Amino acid sequence: MNFSSGLILTWCAAVCLHLGAVTRVQKDPVSDDLARAISYREVVARYRGGDADAVAAAIAIPRGHLESIVKVIFSNVPGRKWTADELRGSAMLHTDAALRVLELHPKDAELLERHLSLARHMLHASSPLDDPFVPRWYYSASLAFCDRSYVRVAETLLARGRTTVPGEPTILFASAMVAEIVAGGHFIAMPDGSGIGFHSSVANDTARSVQERAALFNDAVRWLGQALERNDAMLMARLHLGRVETLLGREKDGLVQLERVLRETTDVATAYLAALFSGAAHERLRRPDAAEVAYRQAIARFPVGQAAYVALSELLQRSGKTDESREVLNRLLDGTAGSPREPWWWYLSDPPGVANERLAELRREVRP
Repeated sequence: MNFSSGLILTWCAAVCLHLGAVTRVQKDPVSDDLARAISYREVVARYRGGDADAVAAAIAIPRGHLESIVKVIFSNVPGRKWTADELRGSAMLHTDAALRVLELHPKDAELLERHLSLARHMLHASSPLDDPFVPRWYYSASLAFCDRSYVRVAETLLARGRTTVPGEPTILFASAMVAEIVAGGHFIAMPDGSGIGFHSSVANDTARSVQERAALFNDAVRWLGQALERNDAMLMARLHLGRVETLLGREKDGLVQLERVLRETTDVATAYLAALFSGAAHERLRRPDAAEVAYRQAIARFPVGQAAYVALSELLQRSGKTDESREVLNRLLDGTAGSPREPWWWYLSDPPGVANERLAELRREVRP
């Protein structure tokens, strides 16, 4: 064999080896997907064990790999079937990933949607629709996004919840709360450019804003009514329904709801708000005496508030009772009302840390 023949044979052998390698790579996608699914399961296990780095590891998984991992999890590929706790752990992992994306990549709507959709997918795979964990997740996740001023994300999430779990009272209540937040004027028509959130803004009184606000309030009334049809004992839903009805100009209907809350609640802050909203409704109906009774009732039920003192003082001043008006303000300003705590501050938003604590409770439930 001459030198040239040897070179040709060597080249042919190399080509054959290369083609064999390519063939083996082409035949291994299933093995690769299985390996990724195994690694992903380990990430979920780390998360359930409290590993803080697991969320970053989940965010780093490419989209295509996540899609193949999900296919493996829900295929008939041999291997230990995922438990409900593991699937819920995965749901919470991607919930936290979505929240982390808002911190690190606030304009990446696609990345946010990827993790939020996967969280929902794993949630519903883990539990029947009537499992209490499901509405608690929608409630907790949506209000966590509101807490971070990403109201549009909360709206979208709850719309999907209403479709997936129709008629679920907690999801309907959360939907109404978010509508009431937006209608209140803090987030109206001010998209931040990412398609995800809103800039904080006070709504003006243009005809369009009035129509938008009315539409949102009407949505809230419908959802609250549906929630109460299914769970008549939801006093917070009834409180919100009463307030929204009065804001739509249906004060008499709203007062019926608020008076029932006052009769049935044992929570002093809830009673305070019901009386406060009742006083405002009576004022709009030009019933100053009834409004005064309601504001004094609010103060009696929760004497350490502030808004009821101010409302009562202004009402008395407009009624010509200036001495009484001054006396009410003095009670507030001289400290006899106690340390300032105001339920109205937290009517449409959570006190600091509450939204995070609700999520923390769900995390604890998915951990061994």
